[in-house]
Amino acid sequence: MHADDLQRLLHELRLQAQSRGVDPRTLSYSREQMNDLRVRAEQVRTQYASMPTSFLGSVFSATLYVVAAHDVLDGWRWMLWWGLMLAQAAARGLLWRAFRRAQPGPAQMRPWGRRAIAGSAASGCIWGLGAVLVFPHGHIEYELLFMFLIASMGSISAIASASFLPAFYAYTFPTVLPIALQLIARDETLLQVMGVIALGYLPVISRFAHNLGDAVVESFRLRFENLDLLREVTARKEQAEDANREKSMFLAAASHDLRQPLHALALQAHVLGQTALTPPQRASLGSIEASVEAMTGLFDALLDVSRLDAGVVPVRNQPVSMQSVFDQLEAAFGSAARAKNLALRLRPTRYVEGHHNFARKPSAFIA
Repeated sequence: MHADDLQRLLHELRLQAQSRGVDPRTLSYSREQMNDLRVRAEQVRTQYASMPTSFLGSVFSATLYVVAAHDVLDGWRWMLWWGLMLAQAAARGLLWRAFRRAQPGPAQMRPWGRRAIAGSAASGCIWGLGAVLVFPHGHIEYELLFMFLIASMGSISAIASASFLPAFYAYTFPTVLPIALQLIARDETLLQVMGVIALGYLPVISRFAHNLGDAVVESFRLRFENLDLLREVTARKEQAEDANREKSMFLAAASHDLRQPLHALALQAHVLGQTALTPPQRASLGSIEASVEAMTGLFDALLDVSRLDAGVVPVRNQPVSMQSVFDQLEAAFGSAARAKNLALRLRPTRYVEGHHNFARKPSAFIA
């Protein structure tokens, strides 16, 4: 979990514990517990996101059934049942609106989840009450229509509430069990078979919802893990960029500070060159001056590297002369090679200007 999200969630949990009279300092949560809390919060959010489809679908189906079957139903029965359906839809609509206004964090999701379960249970109980109020005995066509609506609503609930299975169970079982038990208690064999089919529908649709719910929850978990990984990679990238900037600043400062004594040494060598020197001394002075120049070039290169890292200097691909580099190598290491009775030989090189942009490879070896 990202550090900011973790701190925000811990703050919510401490405030919640403090409101219950619990010392927030005694709270201890692992990263896994935090991720589980985020997943459960996302389950509740998904349930509320699908809530309008649920309660509006219930009202629409109930209205269609009442319009189709009101001629064979007692007036007060279907009006009571339809009124209860409208009331639960209105209550769940207000609950959905309150949730959108509150925008609760993960630590406040538990009571909102309980309210969503209560709303689903109310809708399921009203559909189950329809088995007593609006299930007309002796009219098989309307009985089949009512069972078709229940099966359809159960299937929709399995999809809409799969991410939050308690709400699915709270709706489905009160909806299906009353009509299934009533059909089994009838004398007609056909109705009894229909009741058994309705009972068999429960484990089938429950298993489907359970499998779908597992897949949805796993997708939530993977999404949060991917987001955490992306944030971690971004943070590491920013740290690397900061370290690179600090390195560039250090190189620039170091090269600037170290070049000052080199400038003083070059000045002293120049003053020394104005005096009368023997040929061996003049040769040694030339080596000193070449070494100073080489060291100055190295510090300039360090500064250039820091400027390149900072993106200040554009890179230009072009042929360059390597002879000066080998001259500097000879000046820097020739004396050391001769002191060890080694021969440092450099082959003169040149670069060819033109469209081909090729250079004959320079070579050096120590014998």
